[in-house]
Amino acid sequence: CGGGGGGGIVGNVVTDTATGGGGGATGAGQSTTGTIDGFGSVFVNGVRFETDDAEVLIDGETRTEDALAVGMVVTVQGDINEDGTTGTAQRILYDDELTGPITSIEPGADGDALLLRVLGFAVIVERTGTRFDDVTFDTLAVDDVVEVSGFVGQGDRLRATRIERKSRFQPGVSEVELKGRVSNLGATTFTLDSLTVDFSNADLDDIDGDALEEDMFVEVEGTLTGDTIRATDIDQEDRAGRGGRLTEGDEVRLQGSVTRYASDSDFRVNGVTVDASGATFTPAELTLIDGAVVQINGTWNGSVLVADSVEARRGRIKIEARVDSVNPDTDEIRLQLFSGSVDVRVDARTKLDDDTDQVERLTFGDLRSGDFLEVEAYQLDGALIATLIDREDPDDDVIRAPVESFTPGADITLLGITYTIGNTEFEDANDNSLSADSFFSQLQVGDLVEIEDDITPDGVADEVEFEDRLRLEGEREFGCGFDDDSSSCDDDTFDDDSMDDDSAEDSTDDGIGDDSSPDGDSVEDESLEDESPEEDTFDDDSVDDDATGDDSLDDTTDDDL
Repeated sequence: CGGGGGGGIVGNVVTDTATGGGGGATGAGQSTTGTIDGFGSVFVNGVRFETDDAEVLIDGETRTEDALAVGMVVTVQGDINEDGTTGTAQRILYDDELTGPITSIEPGADGDALLLRVLGFAVIVERTGTRFDDVTFDTLAVDDVVEVSGFVGQGDRLRATRIERKSRFQPGVSEVELKGRVSNLGATTFTLDSLTVDFSNADLDDIDGDALEEDMFVEVEGTLTGDTIRATDIDQEDRAGRGGRLTEGDEVRLQGSVTRYASDSDFRVNGVTVDASGATFTPAELTLIDGAVVQINGTWNGSVLVADSVEARRGRIKIEARVDSVNPDTDEIRLQLFSGSVDVRVDARTKLDDDTDQVERLTFGDLRSGDFLEVEAYQLDGALIATLIDREDPDDDVIRAPVESFTPGADITLLGITYTIGNTEFEDANDNSLSADSFFSQLQVGDLVEIEDDITPDGVADEVEFEDRLRLEGEREFGCGFDDDSSSCDDDTFDDDSMDDDSAEDSTDDGIGDDSSPDGDSVEDESLEDESPEEDTFDDDSVDDDATGDDSLDDTTDDDL
């Protein structure tokens, strides 16, 4: 991290050099990088880290644990116990990806995602998948200065896991922060993407040799006026490629979005090259494609992170309903809908957040009967495993899941709950209106659909729509960035090209965002669309490029959402 004090970072993976001689962890070196999912110590990547003696560094400054928040992408160094689920943190590092003013906001068609432009970069924000501080999904506004943490894909696209509002933008006063490669280096200026950086009065102490170089990857802090940043501090970012400062044998846990997927033995996560050809997948049906949000557990072999296991970290099943009961013995929550209930299991990887502000840091023990929750989950061995839980103010009941059965014009059953059809509105996966006859003529068992039962729930579906089987909210509408401009997908900003080896160069960006096919969702297109976090457990053949342009119209029945 910029000014983080020792240690290299590879795609936000802290190497064994960061804590002086011993690597700060068991074995030759060990680290875990991912979102903070909960507290009661700190949960990251399924490990509960005790933090009593941990050093917390935020943007290189020593802070207390109170400064940490759910959704921050952090790197934890410490001892992980043999059980793999508990440990002791020695150091926790956080550095945001981007801080700056919002210059535009583009809403998604279904109201569940936004595309922000911040310092020229495209940021996808989800209503449920993003955590908010001092702002909400609905109150984000142009000229808000926001700090963004999240997972980066190709080019200037960032899927936010956390957004914090810092202030209203004041030119020449508000502090901004961004990362990128130095270009057009002059005596006192250089460019980062579309911005000019004036470094005439900047602190360069953290630059090797106190001298900037062309193509150097840096983090810039300063103030913005027009298109010029007057830098106050510039740090060199250690995003070493081809092994870099990682030492052979280092153990790494890494969460992020898959990019440049060529095969299970050749892809990247957070800029780190991964070989998962011999890994165990959870769920077993998990399919790796570009944009899948996963956790990689493995060992650095000197040039590649060799995965022992790959685990899904996002789901496409969604339930919004009141809590009927909480079972601490089984870590399960029973959600009550009008015509039945659904049990959801919480584990150490479930991200917990309270948007009602009843508590600052939500834990499983805080959940009570009557709470209204938004839950995202995936299926594993017949159970629903929650990936995200938000406690919210009461709203419409919502259920999104594969169709188990239906009677045309009469009813639809999801997760064992049957909704009747009345004065129901229908939409396709592109949010276009459909007639009831057209909807049911296309519907197949296994299709992913979302049903909304308006307040007060009565078991009659008010809205029913096909949902994209693979991609998370915002990905269809926003593609690679604004206006599906394929140039914005060039892998040259957040995602460090120095991590590329020659075998990955054939995964070029040509055609990314090209909607020449009916829906732009052919398997070939998906392999090129980075930063599109999809439900990992779908098979590739669940995306059909048919004449209707509707992903849900396929012949495959997937039980492993």
